[in-house]
Amino acid sequence: MGPAEEPAWATAWETGAVRGRPPQGHPRKRAGRNEPLKKERLKWKSDYPMTDGQLRSKRDEFWDTAPAFEGRKEIWDALKAAAYAAEANDHELAQAILDGASITLPHGTLCECYDELGNRYQLPIYCLSPPVNLLLEHTEEESLEPPEPVPSERREFPLKKLRGAAQGKLPMDMLVLEDEKRLGAQNLALQKVKGQERVRKTSLDLRREIIDVGGIQNLIELRKKRKQKKREALAAAQEPPPEPEEITGPVDEETFLKAAVEGKMKVIEKFLADGGSADTCDEFRRTALHRASLEGHMEILEKLLESGATVDFQDRLDCTAMHWACRGGHLEVVKLLQSRGANTNVRDKLLSTPLHVAVRTGHVEIVEHFLSLGLDINARDREGDSALHDAVRLNRYKIIKLLLLHGADMMSKNLAGKTPTDLVQLWQADTRHALEHPEPGTEQNGLEGPGSGRQTPQPVPAQ
Repeated sequence: MGPAEEPAWATAWETGAVRGRPPQGHPRKRAGRNEPLKKERLKWKSDYPMTDGQLRSKRDEFWDTAPAFEGRKEIWDALKAAAYAAEANDHELAQAILDGASITLPHGTLCECYDELGNRYQLPIYCLSPPVNLLLEHTEEESLEPPEPVPSERREFPLKKLRGAAQGKLPMDMLVLEDEKRLGAQNLALQKVKGQERVRKTSLDLRREIIDVGGIQNLIELRKKRKQKKREALAAAQEPPPEPEEITGPVDEETFLKAAVEGKMKVIEKFLADGGSADTCDEFRRTALHRASLEGHMEILEKLLESGATVDFQDRLDCTAMHWACRGGHLEVVKLLQSRGANTNVRDKLLSTPLHVAVRTGHVEIVEHFLSLGLDINARDREGDSALHDAVRLNRYKIIKLLLLHGADMMSKNLAGKTPTDLVQLWQADTRHALEHPEPGTEQNGLEGPGSGRQTPQPVPAQ
């Protein structure tokens, strides 16, 4: 899904700043779409009595497999830490972890959560609290403890009720069984107290582990390091490595394609001057034009197009350079390809148009440019989703307003029979309001209504 991911805690805290803790005596209040984590522990009963070991094994299996199906790993890590902190009754630490990862709780519980991209995360109840019918296991220390003193009732066992030769002899196991029948309630109470003590010790150890691994200060430091690393990566991207003054020897295809990513113009010129094809591609049929469009290297793009590169060359997923330019968010590349005859309505194997790609990646300027060209705003992909479906699913609020201003069909249904309004999550109050009241009014998120003096862009024919 992209470059190598940073450590889970760093990424989780990068998604949002730590919010201050509320004053003493004042509960935390938020918008209706997000609730603070409730302190009440959920109660549930397992279908079959399980032991501590079985519960831990069930939890480990879930935490090991859940990130592989959906959602982001860093959010799963934050939810795991928050669940452990909440079970250890450290709700302040749990809430700080959720706030730092920008995790939304519509109902105040970890059973249903959402990240800032709108992805849904569901935690099973057995990861949040133990069942009421949990079987307490005996540790080795407990098994070595001396047995409880035998009450005086044991001497009053009614032997006279036994008949025959066994009347004067009673096996010891029968004595113990009869004793457990009468004293079972006391033994269970003792086991419960010991179990609670074990849980208390485990909770303290777990709290120490959470604080050591992801303490507030540690998380803040990791977040700062990640920001610094992003700034360094951005500066490195703006300053490409210096090229050799003179290239000796032939340039192979792999070096040529790599140069399109790194912006090495001299390598590109040498390859083309030696008779290399501008449409040279890798095993995935990605050409230098695809790669340079993603990175936004304008000079290399112009050189490739002048050398005869096919502007609508499709890779194995039927994506063209136009799709890749939308992924990279380079409006100037989109305009350059369009001026050279690129098809702005071309579809990939998922039947996604460049407009779909721009909406999913959140590049507002490119979306606005496509809408000004009068493209089919209601074009549907293989799943029947329009651009408005994608914008609502990913909570692209500004793009939603743009699409509505340009007449996107709010009643269009995908193959699952869902309209864009049906995809709105409970916490997306602003999006629901925009869809239910599509008339442009006051300025919202940089979009102005007709009363503001700004005219609605009129569609123009596609070039």
